Amino acid sequence: MSAIFAVVGGEPMSAADLQRAVLEMATRGAEHIDCRGGESAGVAAGRFDWEMEATASGPLVVDDGVRVVVLDGTLYYRDALRRAIAGATAGRAFDIAGDSAGHLIIGAYRAWGADCARHLEGDFAFALWDRDEQLLVCARDIFGTRPLFYGRNRDRVIVASMATTVAKRSEHGGALDLGAIGESLSGAFNLGEDTAYKGVALVPVGHTLVVARGGNVTLQPHWEAPTARAASSFEEGAEELRALLTDSVDERMAERGTTALWLSGGWDSSALFACSQRALGRRATPREIALVSMSYPVGNLGREDEAILSVAERYGATVNWVQSGEVPLFPPDVALEASQRDLPFAHAFEMWSRTMGARSRAVGARVVLTGTGGDELFAGSNIYLADLLRRGAWGSLALDWYHIRGRTLNGFRERVLNPALAAHDGGKDLSTPGPFEQHLMPWLRDDFVATHRLRERERAKAPYGRRPTLSDTEQLWGLTAPMFSRIRSTLAAAQMRAGIVNRSPFLDLRVLRFALGRPRKERVTARETKRLLRRAMKGLLPDEFLAPRPARTGITTQYMREQLRGPARPLIEAAFERPVLAELGIIDADRLQADWRKYLETGQGLALSFYDVYQTESWIRTHLGAGSGPTIRPEAARSIAR
Repeated sequence: MSAIFAVVGGEPMSAADLQRAVLEMATRGAEHIDCRGGESAGVAAGRFDWEMEATASGPLVVDDGVRVVVLDGTLYYRDALRRAIAGATAGRAFDIAGDSAGHLIIGAYRAWGADCARHLEGDFAFALWDRDEQLLVCARDIFGTRPLFYGRNRDRVIVASMATTVAKRSEHGGALDLGAIGESLSGAFNLGEDTAYKGVALVPVGHTLVVARGGNVTLQPHWEAPTARAASSFEEGAEELRALLTDSVDERMAERGTTALWLSGGWDSSALFACSQRALGRRATPREIALVSMSYPVGNLGREDEAILSVAERYGATVNWVQSGEVPLFPPDVALEASQRDLPFAHAFEMWSRTMGARSRAVGARVVLTGTGGDELFAGSNIYLADLLRRGAWGSLALDWYHIRGRTLNGFRERVLNPALAAHDGGKDLSTPGPFEQHLMPWLRDDFVATHRLRERERAKAPYGRRPTLSDTEQLWGLTAPMFSRIRSTLAAAQMRAGIVNRSPFLDLRVLRFALGRPRKERVTARETKRLLRRAMKGLLPDEFLAPRPARTGITTQYMREQLRGPARPLIEAAFERPVLAELGIIDADRLQADWRKYLETGQGLALSFYDVYQTESWIRTHLGAGSGPTIRPEAARSIAR
């Protein structure tokens, strides 16, 4: 299921009004719609035809007469969940009454109440209305691939899969929030609960939203990072990881038919392919894996074709190639896409995902597996050197620094000293971002940054001190920070529009708990990374493929540079000539234009930032009706309602 809607309080909404709310979210699925309404609340949901057939069996709305639930997503390890529900309800046993994910959520709610999301494993956002208790319970999973927004209009609270749908029904009537738009454009990692609309917020990942009688709203986390546990040996850990990944892949493959696996030349997706072959070998099953990969030209920094082929040949598999030169950076009708996009943020690999999705559909797949999450859980940066400095491990620090950089101290301050200082009490110098902060986009106006306290808020939200070490913090932060969940949900939405569901076996709570308990040296030591993951794949992937690599592969900067300086150039230059974002007081147009000219000359600079400005500019033009028309005054823009 892709589109869900819930409302509680205020005047009752008719069935037609509930259905209309879902139709507004047609880009997430509205070919099938169902709803339930009453005096106190209403819920509704929509799906695509292909979801009903391939990935989301069961009713759109599950109603047991007292509780009614709508779900966007999938639950995994259902047998274990059924056993847990039965154990928690011993002595008051009840019939779950169905096998769908919605039935299981109602069962979990009956077992554990509003804290039920703590016991669920999956990619999900849901809304459940309890008629007896007059309680609305909504939740998102810890990884955040399924968005959920909320707002209110006096006594009424509105929850939906798209911010736009909430905004139209909020007390602000869809008015834009220029501060939040600039915040999104800034590139800040730790900010993101506000949306482009006044009064509309994002339910954070791993949180449950509860609306009680009288409209009282509470927001509580339903997941906390586990405490450290004694780790098994390196070899035992490798065996355990192999088993966990095999189970996770098995759970996420389509129940029947073809599952596509997007195979790169890296260790993450290749590990999933190896585990998929183990899973398929467990039992006779009407399932198969089809490999889909991106091919870059010889000499391109993104090329990993030879590595991909070495993995495929290990299992006698065929690779279904997509040629990078055939992937545009922007869709054919940018204005139409911008008008349909829920929020200003767009990801530079949306068209890449759509093209890979189309190739996956061509081989008969509606479910795709990707290696998302492998880097965060089983690799790491050299930030651990700052940990060594902070605890006075001078010998280890000197030895690892030598292995990484040689006899020079060039870069030591930036890579080691500054992160260590910034992490101490959050740091004091806001001009130098700490290790879990982002350098804000350089074209933001200084007065805009100061007025909205972007640097102060980015620093305050950074997770300093929440895990034992900086390296441990980095591991969890890379999965749960608002920016990264925003990227995942944005790409998942693009993939859904391409007719596929993306499932990421590394984004699995069992795998996450395991990874958080392993020693840092298994993730990164000097110039070597992913030691444990590579050891887990020994014998399943070619030895030469698993060996440490002298340089990074799969770098896409050349693709981005060629697109920006080639086919995309006329679009960007037209938008940068008189940007509405500058008229609204968010960016400095002169500096943006100067840096763009320099980028065209040298090919060096913030390519992704140019992309972000263009996409935000396109979005705000369509939502303000700007086009190439008259100048928009900031004070007028603040009052414009969509």
